[in-house]
Amino acid sequence: YGVRIRYKDATAEGRVRVLTDPRFNLSAADRQAKMDILLSAGGLQETVTEAVNRVRDTRSAIDIVLNKINQKDGEEEKKALQELKKAARQVKKALDETARKLWIPPDTKGIPHRDDLRSRVGYVLRSLGSSWDKPTSAQLAYLRQAREEAARRLEKVNQLFTGPVEDFRRQVKEAGIELLPEREPLIVKNQ
Repeated sequence: YGVRIRYKDATAEGRVRVLTDPRFNLSAADRQAKMDILLSAGGLQETVTEAVNRVRDTRSAIDIVLNKINQKDGEEEKKALQELKKAARQVKKALDETARKLWIPPDTKGIPHRDDLRSRVGYVLRSLGSSWDKPTSAQLAYLRQAREEAARRLEKVNQLFTGPVEDFRRQVKEAGIELLPEREPLIVKNQ
């Protein structure tokens, strides 16, 4: 690499050759294989995190809908929204069951069994990060198993969102409950 360093009015230039760490006898192919599997596992972790965020955000939105229902004034209006309230509780229950398969929430009591998807993918990443060596057959198997399990669990997440969550979203819209009402742009009025 060509390097140029400037400090105040002085400039120094030179060439630098980057060498591999002599303590590790790894070929470029082994280093690339390690990088590729780390990126693959990292991508899987990002997908799982997105699923977790969707579940959490949807639960929060349902809480807002329930709060809006509870703030309604008239008893008849509240009565009319009882089915929506029931649907909200059912969807939240399904989201909670799904959440337990994806991650262990921080408010979990006791020592939980770490069979959630986030922990499984984290295990793979910790295993891969434990050395500079090329991926072992065990690490490749861990990643393959985590991917297969992620595919199964994320399919259920997708079914939840295309089924009960979408149905609930439609019910909320039909009930005329807006989460974020449309607003006119703000302007400075001339007086």
